[in-house]
Amino acid sequence: PPACSAGLTRGRSKSCWISPAGNGFGCWWRWDTLKIPASTFTRSTATVTMGGTQTFTITRAASNITHKLTYAFGSLTNQTIGTGIGASKSWTVPTSLASQLSNAYQGTVTVALTTYNGTAVCGSTSTLTFTAKAPASTISFSSTSVNLNTAVTISIARASTNMTHDLTYAFGSLSGQSIGTGIGTSKSWTPAYALAAQIPAATSGTCTVTCTTKIGTATVGTTT
Repeated sequence: PPACSAGLTRGRSKSCWISPAGNGFGCWWRWDTLKIPASTFTRSTATVTMGGTQTFTITRAASNITHKLTYAFGSLTNQTIGTGIGASKSWTVPTSLASQLSNAYQGTVTVALTTYNGTAVCGSTSTLTFTAKAPASTISFSSTSVNLNTAVTISIARASTNMTHDLTYAFGSLSGQSIGTGIGTSKSWTPAYALAAQIPAATSGTCTVTCTTKIGTATVGTTT
């Protein structure tokens, strides 16, 4: 039998007859092959931030059945998640998928499950979807203690080159003050002497810098 058949047959009588004289008898039979069904699967969550983990749980007919998982996202198709998979697979959603987004902070991932018995494909491929969100970029500073009128470099770690950033700061009673917009991976900023007016009774104060990540016109998120 084919590799996706269980190798078993069963007979089923469809019609029988006896001759009018009673000296003859016969039956017609059909023989059916028991086939291995395609496996089904579920996901652990409906939404994942890129860089996070999605777990697939697979229901299969027998322990010798294996699977291939592939995904499509944006212009990407038939991208392999794994082969030779048994009953489950955990997958770290690549942060590089953010490069497939345009004027959006998230998109739909389509995952396909193909069932195998040895090298033979069993049944039809099944699919499911989930939402993948781009991660907000993070920032760091060349120094955590800066004198007024002295430059500090703000470095930005981003998932994709299509991400830009708006930087603002808060200090004393000031908030939402722009450092720059449309920034890529770094920005040199010199806090002005005038900020001393915000700390009249102190020699130092805490400046909070906020980074807003964007893909085109869509806001991905903010970090400080």
